[in-house]
Amino acid sequence: MVAAQLHQIARKMRRNNIAHIHSELASLPCIRAGSRTIHGNKQEVLRYYTNEHGKRSVHQHDVTTEKGVELQSLMKQKEHLTTYLKSLPLQKELEDKTTSGSGNQTNSSSRFSKARFDQLVELKDTSISKGLPFDGRLFRSKSEVMIAQYLKELGLEYKYEVIVSIAGKEFYIDFAVYSRETGRFFFIEHFGMMSDDAYRARAFQKISTYISNGLQEGIDILFTCESANDGFNINMIKGKILGILSAQMLFFI
Repeated sequence: MVAAQLHQIARKMRRNNIAHIHSELASLPCIRAGSRTIHGNKQEVLRYYTNEHGKRSVHQHDVTTEKGVELQSLMKQKEHLTTYLKSLPLQKELEDKTTSGSGNQTNSSSRFSKARFDQLVELKDTSISKGLPFDGRLFRSKSEVMIAQYLKELGLEYKYEVIVSIAGKEFYIDFAVYSRETGRFFFIEHFGMMSDDAYRARAFQKISTYISNGLQEGIDILFTCESANDGFNINMIKGKILGILSAQMLFFI
């Protein structure tokens, strides 16, 4: 019974992923590599095509120009997405059903949409210049690095120490995590010094503020803790992350 439920969730997430990739591919312009000869010199160019009001137009740029470099980047992005799409298991079985998961569209204008995620700003605190480096960021603790590593392993997009205004006060939440397979993002708040009485009191106050202002634990935010007596268990955290993704699928999709 449990395995059947997990299988159903996995299929829904895979369908959403395929639909998301198709949407990204459709948004990219049609670009072709070519060449032109000027005064006997052959130059590589990139051409892209637009169709406005039923009229097809061709635009051409040298590969060395700023626009040419941008077009090369788009071509690589399209190639990467196409390769990734072809590598997905069960693609043929699920591809004709990609429109059946409409839950993502329902959430697109919500406070946890991709558009809202993109607007979130990272604190980038310079006081942690001696922090632990990973993925182009400096983290405050090994535990946070391990969380970030797992998020990256899952292919989830994340931001570290995002600035969030709640009840008129500014908070710096450790992680904001977006999943294209659910079409939503969620927060992770890690409390790493729960052995300290003052720290623990502040942590409980934060949790109370988050929940009383509409953040649902297990759907919108998950809390992870460690103390001197209870060390950091990455496998437990992995379970929580997979659990919140599953809960979002069951709740919204």
